[in-house]
Amino acid sequence: MREEQSITGKQVALGCGLGIALHLLLLVLLVPLQDFGKGMTLSTGVVFLYLLWNPGFTQLVYQVPVYLVLRRKGKQGMARGIVIAASLTVLVNATCWGVLMLRRH
Repeated sequence: MREEQSITGKQVALGCGLGIALHLLLLVLLVPLQDFGKGMTLSTGVVFLYLLWNPGFTQLVYQVPVYLVLRRKGKQGMARGIVIAASLTVLVNATCWGVLMLRRH
């Protein structure tokens, strides 16, 4: 049976920082590929650009595995921080899309 560790604020902050760093890394890696999407067919290009500029969905690809690895290693606080960072990203993304959609009408 696994012993329960106490979760500290420092661990959660490190997890949040890791989540933000992963977002920034993805941005640094994908922004140069934006021109790559222009040479695609319309449907493929739309999907590519949606994935590039929709971090709420794209983050599942890298945040969930990081969360699972942290949980398996017993770093519950950092795993919680990853969840917080991912949740904040989804909320900010949804807010931005909502503002954009309201301005269009």
